[in-house]
Amino acid sequence: MAMKNLRTPYRVMLVDDHKLVGEMLGLRLGGENQIQVVGIASDGAGAEHILQEQEVDIVLLDMELAQEDGLGLARRLLELKPLLRIVGLSVHDHDHYPLALLRLGAVGFLSKRCSGREIADGEPLLSALREAVAEGVHVVLTTGGTGHTPSDVTPEMTLQVIDRQSPGLAEAVRAYGVDHGVPTAILSRQTAGIRGSSLIVNLPGKPSAIGDCLTAVLPAIPYCIDLIGGPYIETDEAVCKAFRPKS
Repeated sequence: MAMKNLRTPYRVMLVDDHKLVGEMLGLRLGGENQIQVVGIASDGAGAEHILQEQEVDIVLLDMELAQEDGLGLARRLLELKPLLRIVGLSVHDHDHYPLALLRLGAVGFLSKRCSGREIADGEPLLSALREAVAEGVHVVLTTGGTGHTPSDVTPEMTLQVIDRQSPGLAEAVRAYGVDHGVPTAILSRQTAGIRGSSLIVNLPGKPSAIGDCLTAVLPAIPYCIDLIGGPYIETDEAVCKAFRPKS
């Protein structure tokens, strides 16, 4: 079957049942000149509706939706639009996903464990944090390396970079986990702090936990950036409502 030539910007639809993760990925991709995010769906019905209403070139599809099978949804979407290019996403590196997707007619598979920049703990992380601060990055989020194993040294690297700690942010992350049925959240050693107009926050390594922890701290981050002299940050209130005290 001949594939059509994709126009730019590429029109992308995201399908992920974790709303915050989907919205944040949408914001990240939407900042690219050659990508236009035309819709974000949390389930199959939403994805099919967007596909019928919008012109879509590429679908980034979470293969582990809570209410349905990602492979089955990929099959339905390709039946609706055979020229659609589907890329499967999963936190698990299951061997059967890539092959099954290709057999359906999808074009690829990516593990959510991989990122645009994956940095080893220890000295590489320390260098990356210092580089981010030097370049004027105002919000730096790290994932993983906050446990109790000998290789978990993200908090120690963070403490070497920041001038002052922001303990309330780390406490909020741990409290959120405990309040939502994860008693081992108290074992997480993440820290947070500021240097100049940069805020660094450690998050856990598990992708689902990252979204949950962001839910706990994101409302306070824009005001924090105000206080340390960074830019004024506006949020999409449908995703995250920033809290700023009334003056």
